[in-house]
Amino acid sequence: MQKVRAFAPGVIMIIVSLVFLSQAFTMEKASITDPAGGSFLPALIAFVMMITGITVLFQERMKLKVEMSETHHKVIEAEAETPDYENTEMTMRQYSLILTYFIMIIIYVLLLSFIPFIVATFIFLSVSMFFLRGVSWKTNLIVSIVSIIVIDLVFSKLFHIIFP
Repeated sequence: MQKVRAFAPGVIMIIVSLVFLSQAFTMEKASITDPAGGSFLPALIAFVMMITGITVLFQERMKLKVEMSETHHKVIEAEAETPDYENTEMTMRQYSLILTYFIMIIIYVLLLSFIPFIVATFIFLSVSMFFLRGVSWKTNLIVSIVSIIVIDLVFSKLFHIIFP
């Protein structure tokens, strides 16, 4: 069970990236190689996520090999001198946080079909910052508004990208 849990994040990243990539390929009138096209960024994110997932799988595989090849006779002093960073594991709370945030991203993407990009992004940023509990509501709203203005100026005015 421990081995399956170790490989789960990498497998999930690869599966999600394949779903994103398939959706990027099915967009109408959008070329995956055109940076101004609507499918370029989702495809780029999918490729990065896939590479990250594969990297996580290889790292976990190497870690498992090292753990299996080590002898069970370790010197106590050696363990005390070197910190044990390899045995850090995610808790169930951390997994639920990641899953909840992933669901929020899916809801954001679905909202883009019904409401304008700027409104959906403002809602997503505000809810995300509240969910991650990093800042007060006042700071949350200011950062969300400034982010939306910067995104709009850079992408729609500078690069002439049309948002959904």
